[in-house]
Amino acid sequence: MKIIERDLSLRDRATLHSYDTGSGDMAVFWHHGSPNIGAPPVPLFAAAERLGIRWVSYDRPGYGVRRRIRGGMSPRRPSWSRG
Repeated sequence: MKIIERDLSLRDRATLHSYDTGSGDMAVFWHHGSPNIGAPPVPLFAAAERLGIRWVSYDRPGYGVRRRIRGGMSPRRPSWSRG
């Protein structure tokens, strides 16, 4: 299973970096935890391919290929955790 990576330019001049295995009868949106990049879990690809599952994901700001948003919250400390 091959990962297709794409960069999408957004209106605020940020770039959204995405991952897509490109095929499958059913799609799984991989929403990873912190800290982590958005790349889908390669160890699960063999089973996913056998079951017809497509993986789709993205890098959050400050992780992986995607740059942190200027003036945005830190990727290490979510806004709800600030006292």
